[in-house]
Amino acid sequence: MSQWSWKRFDASSMVLRLYWRNAPDTPTNYDTQETFDRQTGQTVTHCGTSGTPDYVHTNAPQWQATISDRDDQGGNTGGNLNTEFEWTNTTTGTTGTLDADQNSQGQRSGAQFTASRPGSAGDLYKWQAYGTTRPHTDPEGNAVPVLNGPKTFPACFFWADTAAPPAPAVTSDKYTSDQRTQPVGTPGQFTFAVSSGYTDPDLGFNDVAGFKYGIDTAPSVYVPASGLGGTATIPFVPFTTSETDLFVQTVDAAGNPSTGVTEFRIDTLAPTGNIAPLGRWKLNNHGDDSVAGDLAAGLTTLGGAS
Repeated sequence: MSQWSWKRFDASSMVLRLYWRNAPDTPTNYDTQETFDRQTGQTVTHCGTSGTPDYVHTNAPQWQATISDRDDQGGNTGGNLNTEFEWTNTTTGTTGTLDADQNSQGQRSGAQFTASRPGSAGDLYKWQAYGTTRPHTDPEGNAVPVLNGPKTFPACFFWADTAAPPAPAVTSDKYTSDQRTQPVGTPGQFTFAVSSGYTDPDLGFNDVAGFKYGIDTAPSVYVPASGLGGTATIPFVPFTTSETDLFVQTVDAAGNPSTGVTEFRIDTLAPTGNIAPLGRWKLNNHGDDSVAGDLAAGLTTLGGAS
């Protein structure tokens, strides 16, 4: 019998079921959490490409994606969406799928889903997300078909790296650590670098991304390296004959800091003649804009100075 054949139906037993259901839209806001931005030194959410994958400091980062559909824009029938995360370990070829419903019981349109799985340090991963309608049964006990939406494209790539890099070497064009070779006030350049033969034990290559330094304080100011595995140089002018300590840490592409801290001791010679330093104001206290902190005395602005 073809679809064009004559047919007769028994109205007493005939049941017509019509399901009106749209597949979810392509996910938005899909990113890997806890990725490291090696230009700013901040942890961000981002979707790396195959050519420029992200780096994360954990074997199990969170993946996120926002799912919407056309059937639930008003949110009146919430709980009908879910997300699947397809992942591939491109290093080993292992694949799998994570059901975000393990972390939630379905959400309304526009909800953000997350998923995470333990991985292997040193391996390159990629993942894609797609929305699904959750299983549903109609009033007569019949299963409503589950619909899958389109996948995110392109895939998000990331390296997993948990190994800390070594502490850096610190050199200067004018100064030698713990030696008085220059008069106070002599500008100097200070270069941070790790050994040229260093390779990350997880990744197998030099992944130094930047450095943190502090002047008479623990390292907190981030400066990016010239490139992955490169060096960084900062200027500094000592304004006191007292010892100034420069503390430096290495930071790798995943944001892992070195466990060791390098100390460079800056000592200067006293000025010649009748010149002597009277005060030093760093102007970075950020607490009271009218007062500048000093090692010995305060400086207060007058006459509208700012």
